[in-house]
Amino acid sequence: ILQKTNMGRTLLDLHRENKRVLTAKQQTLIVHIIANEFEGMTIKSSEADFFSNEIVRLFPDEVKTMYYRVEKGKPQGKLHHRIKNQRAQDIKITKGDEPTICAPDLSNDELSLAVQMISPMVEIEDVDLTAKHKQWLKQHRDPWSMVTEKWDESYLRRRRDIKEFETPELMNEWPLLKHSKAPELISMDFEKLHAHKGELLLSRWENASVKLMDIFESDMKDKSCRDLLQKSKKGKVNDDQMNLYITLMLHGILKPERNSKTKPSIKESQSTMILEVESFSKMKDKLDEIRKNAIKNKTKVQPFLIIDKKCEKIAVYHDGIHYKASSFLDGLTLLFKIYQVFDLQYPTECHKVWGFIGLFFFDIDDNSHNSHSLAQKLIN
Repeated sequence: ILQKTNMGRTLLDLHRENKRVLTAKQQTLIVHIIANEFEGMTIKSSEADFFSNEIVRLFPDEVKTMYYRVEKGKPQGKLHHRIKNQRAQDIKITKGDEPTICAPDLSNDELSLAVQMISPMVEIEDVDLTAKHKQWLKQHRDPWSMVTEKWDESYLRRRRDIKEFETPELMNEWPLLKHSKAPELISMDFEKLHAHKGELLLSRWENASVKLMDIFESDMKDKSCRDLLQKSKKGKVNDDQMNLYITLMLHGILKPERNSKTKPSIKESQSTMILEVESFSKMKDKLDEIRKNAIKNKTKVQPFLIIDKKCEKIAVYHDGIHYKASSFLDGLTLLFKIYQVFDLQYPTECHKVWGFIGLFFFDIDDNSHNSHSLAQKLIN
């Protein structure tokens, strides 16, 4: 299928020459090319699964689950969503208007640039329409297809409200943010804000974690983090526990910096991102303590992950709301999206870790951290 199109052939040629990990835009391009090949036809889940395997065969650094996976009995992934026409912001690439980029006078760099050049459309707000949508969304919870449609079309109004209101007021203005399906809506807004980057952490984590473990082995000096490193090698940890340990150990490499008053500890850095509790039924006291400390220190309680001792339950805490997560990485991804979508500042204790996650896993550089050296180490 890729060989049939100029863009597909160029992608294959560039990968054979450079062996680089595909960019988010190149990944999206592959999905479009496959979907357009079967335009107007019904694609079965088994076929989406097959094509995802073929993508990984051709591009070994890719992760199949980013293109197709099944979660709780429901198909997910870039390829599945594209085939189902659920990505409203995807750029349409049709057989009739596909750009030709394989002219003989183009260099490889120019070809690479052409493959990456997929420009998002600029939206202009229809103020009356977004106001009507906002009012409708205040009063309705279903049908969900209509909710997501109006949510998508009211994005620019919501961006204005995010700049105007504090989080509690914003939750009242957009009460669906308290809904159990709010993570889907937050992901939609993140997609608008950072097109095609929402699943990058999931696609990059597996390869990056191997390199991170090597870095932890050679560079880690903090005793508690080295204890975690040894614990992770015992072979009795599940995926969520391992990913938790890796995230906690990042704080031992990207240590918190001294502020005007004090230097936070590594433990404080970890606890501002992840709250570990014995069980969810016993977390109320810990949450009350966090709120009291925030009032005492005249600070805000920033969003964080909550995870029980066995990593069986995971949630994201945001202004009194608990969003359930199906896995640690899903929770970490949602937490990052919340910081981005709601324009929140990372806690000072762990802003270097968040900066690294944004830079390396999401290609988002906010220039507010000193995490480039670790990112460069992983890239090399």
